[in-house]
Amino acid sequence: MAKKNLFDGQEIDFATILKEYKSSDFYKKYQNQYFSDSILKEVFGVELTKHRFYTKNYDFVYNKNVEVMSDFINGYAEKAKCVDDHIKWLMLYSIYLDPDNSSIVSHGGIECTADGLLSLTRMYNKFGVSLALVEEYRKYRKTPIIHFPRESGGINMSRSSVFGDRIDHTLYDLKRLCDGKNDCKLKSAYSLPKTSQWLQSFDYDFSQIVEWLGIYGIFVNENYEVFDLEKDDGSTIHEYCKQYNWAWSEQYYEHLKAKIEEYERKQNGGWVK
Repeated sequence: MAKKNLFDGQEIDFATILKEYKSSDFYKKYQNQYFSDSILKEVFGVELTKHRFYTKNYDFVYNKNVEVMSDFINGYAEKAKCVDDHIKWLMLYSIYLDPDNSSIVSHGGIECTADGLLSLTRMYNKFGVSLALVEEYRKYRKTPIIHFPRESGGINMSRSSVFGDRIDHTLYDLKRLCDGKNDCKLKSAYSLPKTSQWLQSFDYDFSQIVEWLGIYGIFVNENYEVFDLEKDDGSTIHEYCKQYNWAWSEQYYEHLKAKIEEYERKQNGGWVK
């Protein structure tokens, strides 16, 4: 396997990296399985047919991610000498299983899948390829919270590019739609057949959607106004931001985590409406 240029002109010796990887405890444990196949094929370009891996429910996928990512870091990443963190990230991401499609709930005959509020990519940007990343994932992706209709171009997919993946402004936009506003930023997603039917099943009543999601008092106040997670001081959103960027502030990141923890406490009987 020849060297080739990658990442700002840096010359990467994939042959040496591959040799080191194949001597790792992780490779020995997962050889000829889906996870190691994914690394070989997607990162190193090895031609092979990946072994199948059958997912079950959200909990199964979530727990498998924790297990395999921990094994990858303990059994390879922390000991590797021939590879930088970005290549380790590509390897880690290639073995990551998206659990959101395994969490399915329905309303009005429309299947909805989970919309992960804190992505693995954001965790990597904060912690790098480390056990701290796995711990962050273990703590904040344990329970799926928000579900939107499973539909190409729907809310789950479009909110990232429109709102920089911010759930508070997504909910604010949804509330404006239910209040009869015609200039909503996710208007094209709301008009899709399945999403439209889902909204109609709530009679375009934002309070019903909030109750169904189980986020009353967490992401919205007693008047069903959406909390501004950038501030997290009890203030609510009443206008759009002038610009949305994919990069979050440290304040938003930490405030969102606090809301996830609050949701977990509510689910575990910490408080009720």
